[in-house]
Parts: sequence; C-alpha cells; structure tokens
Amino acid sequence: MRFQDVQNLRWEQIETDSIRFTQRKTGREEALPLSPHAISILNEQRNQAAFESGEPAVGHLLNLPGRSTVDKLLKHWGKKANLNIPLSFHKARHSFATIAHDQGVDIYTISSLLGHSNLSTTQIYARVTDPKKQEAVKHLPAIG
Repeated sequence: MRFQDVQNLRWEQIETDSIRFTQRKTGREEALPLSPHAISILNEQRNQAAFESGEPAVGHLLNLPGRSTVDKLLKHWGKKANLNIPLSFHKARHSFATIAHDQGVDIYTISSLLGHSNLSTTQIYARVTDPKKQEAVKHLPAIG
C-alpha cells in the first residue's frame, strides 16, 4: 500500500482475510488479501485495543506521523543496521514487488497488488535477476 493509504487505514477496513479501501491516488476501490502472518498480527492488535478500551477497535489502525518523518526514521534505522541504501516507505513497495517477482509471482498479479492502473508502471520493478535467467535457460530444449 502507498503511504497515504496506510496512514488513512481504519480498523473498519480490515476484513477477515483482506483490507478493503479506496486508493487515494487513483480513487479505485481495492481489496488486498492478507497473509496468515499479517492476519495474526492484526488480530492480536485488535484484541489488545479492545482489551484496553473495553470496546471493539475502531478508528485509525496506526497513528503515523507525516511521510517525511517516517522516511527520516527509516533512514536512521537503515544506518544503524549498516545498510548501504537509504530506506524509505516507497522503497518498501519496491522491495515487495522485487521479492514477489523473484519468488515467481507474475507481473500482472504484482501490478494488481501494488494498485497500478498501468502494467508499464509495474515493469520498472520487474528486473530479471540472474537466478531467474538461469532457471529460464534450464527449460530450453536440447538441440540436435
């Protein structure tokens, strides 16, 4: 999800196994599936919020500061972790797309998960890695 969509995310948008929201950038309604691990974390947080308030969790899911503050914190954490690239919220989206592609997720699915309206936007993320090239060559038929 884009930063603004995460920042605006509300408990009411979390369904059993997905997040339903309207993208701020495109105005399109989206339903993003959640991984079992994400579902577990969200259920834990929902239960904790309900326990603390005595009522079901409502309102904003996260209390995030502005994007520049979040990106400054991410850059700081990246430096402390001795990473050689500055971290940012957008780079997390890029990493998600790259990892999904490396794991064999097709470009059309990645495009949908990122909420892109145009496939060419997603193709920027789909760099073909050496292991992917090697795997592709293994499937070529023998000649002769």
